[in-house]
Amino acid sequence: MLLDKIADELRGSIPGGKAKVDALATKVAGTYLNTGENMTKQIQKLAEAEGLSDEYVKRVCETSNHKVSSHLFNTNEDKNFQFDLADWQQILSPQEEKTASVYDLPPTNYKTASIKVASEEVIEATPYYMKSDPTENLLDLKDTFSRAEEDTRVKLAYVQNEEQFVFQQLYNEFSSEVKDSGYFKVAQALVPFLHPETIELLTYEGSSDNTISEADLFTVEKLAEAVDETAAVIKFGQYYEKLRQEKELYKLAHQEITEQLQTICNTLKSK
Repeated sequence: MLLDKIADELRGSIPGGKAKVDALATKVAGTYLNTGENMTKQIQKLAEAEGLSDEYVKRVCETSNHKVSSHLFNTNEDKNFQFDLADWQQILSPQEEKTASVYDLPPTNYKTASIKVASEEVIEATPYYMKSDPTENLLDLKDTFSRAEEDTRVKLAYVQNEEQFVFQQLYNEFSSEVKDSGYFKVAQALVPFLHPETIELLTYEGSSDNTISEADLFTVEKLAEAVDETAAVIKFGQYYEKLRQEKELYKLAHQEITEQLQTICNTLKSK
């Protein structure tokens, strides 16, 4: 289970600090929306200037992301928006950052959110302080799981929106390659890089808009030339596959968090 340790380790409250977190997050989100200044860099400056603890940094990042997401959702007719998330990991552990390979990065000029498995992001290392009243412990857990559920749900929405956008870019490159080189050669070239379901989905889309004819589906050609692994269609394909995997992890994490939250709520009702 992704959340085996969460009952003991998932702690995130900041006594008396919610107003400060909200004020800082409002400033960060407002600056990002008005000027485009990177939220992670903004929060890093604030952390250094005000001596914010690690827990404050995490909460300011989460609240800033929520404020920007809510603003964009409420002010845009097109709900398929993307923006750069405030990433507390870059602030707290910059020395651990690694250089990604070309296939770990999104295509050029594509703006992406920083993504981490939700269940890992919400688990804290702070030891859990047991209160004498069991009901208070349950209420604390309910608050923490509620925050984790919202955080995971928002991140799942980000990944789903991003996945839809990237698939459209992938299909555009795929259809262009098919028109130039033929369906069979392109499909064969993609086999080592894409999941069969993705190739099947691209084929279905191509058949639907007449990019691929019925005859193309039964035409077999020899794939003589070497595959160009730097081609845009492969880059988009690799990134799309990464998003598909992350989406499934978020779905699983959200399901587990929701189930545990429901168990806590049911226990409180029975008291």
